Amino acid sequence: MSSSNSLITKPRRLEALRKAVRNIRKHKTLKAIGKDNFGCCSSCAIGALDTMMVDGNKHGAVFWHAQDEEQIQVDHVHIRVCVRRGRRLQPFMTQVAAYLRTSVHPMSRIEWNGDPRQCITVHL
Repeated sequence: MSSSNSLITKPRRLEALRKAVRNIRKHKTLKAIGKDNFGCCSSCAIGALDTMMVDGNKHGAVFWHAQDEEQIQVDHVHIRVCVRRGRRLQPFMTQVAAYLRTSVHPMSRIEWNGDPRQCITVHL
């Protein structure tokens, strides 16, 4: 596949990722808040999500913020999907990574090293 064709398919892969993140709340075990292009930066997004989680959703959140969105619009290569959760983050992130592997475009690659302090990277 040529480089130009590859750039055409990347937006489709990004849309598949958006849909997966938005629909994560409907997942029978994850039931997380899913937000794409949420908040201007990681700090603002985490602050807003922490408030949302206190206000009723204790399951966690899966998101990326506007700075991530800007970068993906520039390079169309990868995006960091961040996960927030009060307790037991590592098992939750393992489930989120597995969910993303089955929910995004089959040509996208999901990378996570098992460290709950690291974001999950989706290579489009």
